[in-house]
Amino acid sequence: MAIDALSLRAERWNLQQNRWLAQIPMARGRRGGTHTLTEWAYTIGLFQSVIHHAVGPRESLEILDVGCGTGRLALAAAPLIGLGRYVGVDINAHDIATARDSYEDPRFEFIDLVHRNGMYAPDAPATFEPYPFSSNSFDLVTALSVWTHLNEDDATFYASEIYRVLRPGGKAMITFFILDRDYDDFAQRIPSQSSFSFRTPSRYRFDVSVDGSADWLTPSWTTLPEYAIGVTTAGLARLQTKSGLQLETLHSGYWKERPGLFFQDIAVFRR
Repeated sequence: MAIDALSLRAERWNLQQNRWLAQIPMARGRRGGTHTLTEWAYTIGLFQSVIHHAVGPRESLEILDVGCGTGRLALAAAPLIGLGRYVGVDINAHDIATARDSYEDPRFEFIDLVHRNGMYAPDAPATFEPYPFSSNSFDLVTALSVWTHLNEDDATFYASEIYRVLRPGGKAMITFFILDRDYDDFAQRIPSQSSFSFRTPSRYRFDVSVDGSADWLTPSWTTLPEYAIGVTTAGLARLQTKSGLQLETLHSGYWKERPGLFFQDIAVFRR
């Protein structure tokens, strides 16, 4: 912890090109798939670029971040929202409390939600609760590593909620494990070691049905399906039909051992 504090202090002292990186929290506040200062900074910069490319420059941008964790994407959004706002929601009350304590930007708001998830909130009631926002409230909805933990029913309901809270023409940026042709090629030649990450490629063979669905699958090693869920192209098409969201851009992830922007697949939808 002391080493992290010294490293963070040195980084903040020497920052020049992005003032919001100075708000990256200490290690205990960096959660959500990665904990290192390096990967937090990398993810913030990457998704700042993806968001800017998806929505373009605006004087006011209103963003809803679903599954915000401790606010990593808040720092990605900060230079882009102008006179708008960033609202982060999560089912982990501890993460929401950490986010509230970590940032002083008055444009940020963090809200804890109640919804059951086998991995993150196994004791919560298994009900479908609409997001606590009016329809047509946001220009962009983001969800980093959230739909990779949802079964088909949850994924469909909350994709429809994203459609509802987006303004007409609004965008949604959601990451997935998409089981497409690149995945089929990957599954035929899974290497023992990744060329792109320190994760084990064989852990990303999705071959077990989740709740009887033919299109939402989980690896055979998982004890809880929600640990990692992939969706076939047919499932993704059905998700669009039921929710109303339309896929606009897909950035394939390097989890399939092909060059990509990010580990997971980044899908940008339009309402």
